[in-house]
Amino acid sequence: MTIASALCALQLSAAEPAAQALGDAAAKAGSDTRERSAVRLTERDVAGPRYWEITPAGLSRYASIRAELTAHRRARRDLHTRLFDASRTVTRLSEMQRFLAREPIVVEVLRRYRVTPAEYLQMDQAILTAAYWAARRTPRSLQRQLIHMANVRFMREQARLVRQETARYGGAQWYDEQRFIEQF
Repeated sequence: MTIASALCALQLSAAEPAAQALGDAAAKAGSDTRERSAVRLTERDVAGPRYWEITPAGLSRYASIRAELTAHRRARRDLHTRLFDASRTVTRLSEMQRFLAREPIVVEVLRRYRVTPAEYLQMDQAILTAAYWAARRTPRSLQRQLIHMANVRFMREQARLVRQETARYGGAQWYDEQRFIEQF
């Protein structure tokens, strides 16, 4: 063995543990950074309001449900009146859950689509809020709300699909929409 090859072998054997140590240090630093930047949810975050992310399939499902409910409201004016009067007594759309649950026709439609009144109202709230903000300039406080921004982007980018689906159910909502739009 020559001196040059011996020195080369010595350098390679010394470099292996150093490279491994550097790799381990980089991996540890990466995991530390990920842990610091990871979102940690508290009980308050989990217990707070749930938001529904709008997808093409979800929008289609919502449009089908809403079309059926609109047909029932048109056929039974008393149903429409009860729901509208109830909406005037609440401050948040999610509070309408108990009123929807009292209406057998509404419960039957929601059951067929395997949706609870709470889930339907989450869909309704998400679409109402996203449609409103998609047509306006996005305030900074809204930009920090990831699920809302995803919904607003969906409404903007999928405008043609949104128009097609909303045409299926047309007509006025059973509540004053302006009262329930989330402000940011």
